[in-house]
Amino acid sequence: MSFISGIPSPTSYSGNGIFHFLNRDKTFDRIDWNYDGYGKLWTYNLNYFDFLFQEGMETKIALGLMRDYLQKAATRKDGIEPYPTSIRGINWIKFLSIHNIIDEELNALLYRDYCRLMDHLEYHLLGNHLLENGFSLLFGAFYFREKKFEDTARRILTRELKEQVLEDGGHCELSPMYHQLMLYRVLDAYNLLKKNPNALPELQPLLEKTALKMLGWLQAISWADGSIPFVNDAAPGIAPGTRDLLGYAARLGLREGNNTFNESGYRKFNAGDFEVLFDACPVLPAYQPGHTHADTLQVLLRYRGRDILVDTG
Repeated sequence: MSFISGIPSPTSYSGNGIFHFLNRDKTFDRIDWNYDGYGKLWTYNLNYFDFLFQEGMETKIALGLMRDYLQKAATRKDGIEPYPTSIRGINWIKFLSIHNIIDEELNALLYRDYCRLMDHLEYHLLGNHLLENGFSLLFGAFYFREKKFEDTARRILTRELKEQVLEDGGHCELSPMYHQLMLYRVLDAYNLLKKNPNALPELQPLLEKTALKMLGWLQAISWADGSIPFVNDAAPGIAPGTRDLLGYAARLGLREGNNTFNESGYRKFNAGDFEVLFDACPVLPAYQPGHTHADTLQVLLRYRGRDILVDTG
């Protein structure tokens, strides 16, 4: 399976069993992939394996971490849930493919994880969780040449991209951070289909159209320095940055499209040294309003790149 490198991840593994997520460090003598001392989200991050793509990560060390995970697979808890399984699956497949590594034991664990994911798709949550399931199954379908993964991925992505990406390009949960995360997945999926032709040809135009809309929206919502406003559940250092995403898209031959807001409800004004964002967003989606919070009708103000009126995220 062919795939070009995307965007480096933030450094979260310092070597010698030291991990850093969500502003908390933990040093393991023996890695406990179920460690819950910092809460479930920290454990999720540990199980995502985003650190496979941090700058300076040595292939030998990365494989050592993957094989440690393999050896302890029978004891996993949070890591077998659908959401971390989906993200880890994409990361493992990208890593193994980019480095041309064939490891039958790792592949066997991956395949079992995907079979379990098929039985636990997150229809009860919908939103970005179900999209992550679909994107991951797309990668699994290409990697294992498995039709049942392909059929399910096609069904989820075709329906959910049309449902979740609004006409103005915003992701329906209206969080700039989750928008960046979902856009990164769209770009990765487009990358995958472009580098591996003759499979799912009907999906590539949808991914291209969706990426262009999402790129335009992200360009419009971002501040002049490329950072995002912390509205509707957003924080720095979690998702790939706007400039990195625009650069990745450009390497794939994609340029941002229309930069106007409409359905998403945000309004943005630039006047000299001032930038103003007004949140007139509806509560979206109605079936999953978990990222809307109490942001409606607030105003964010910046002067020369400095925050004056803020949402703390």
